[in-house]
Amino acid sequence: MKQAYITAIVDTLLTSKDVETVLKNAMALLSKKGHTRLWPAVLRGVVREFEKRSVEAVPQVMVAKESAEQSEALKQALATLGATAAPKTVVDSTLIGGFLVQYQDRMIDASYKRALTDLYRKITK
Repeated sequence: MKQAYITAIVDTLLTSKDVETVLKNAMALLSKKGHTRLWPAVLRGVVREFEKRSVEAVPQVMVAKESAEQSEALKQALATLGATAAPKTVVDSTLIGGFLVQYQDRMIDASYKRALTDLYRKITK
């Protein structure tokens, strides 16, 4: 129930310009249905959803070590995900090699760590 209210409010806020009216109407609907006690949790959920969306607007790139050889593959991965903003790059030595790109709800994992883990799972099956 709470998640349905959160989704409805977020979708309405994304299409509407008047935040105050949307929130007043949402509160009126909750009161009418007898769900006023959900209001604080719904508001926290709406804020959390918008925070999540703002963080996801920047592509995250994790690399084992920065190298020129993989820059073309990284550009191609970012283009595949539709990322146009400059990525935030983090060096993660646990990846062994390769890279991992995250943008919005999608991820491209071209790391040696994943390849080795998959190989291990196939061998030990």
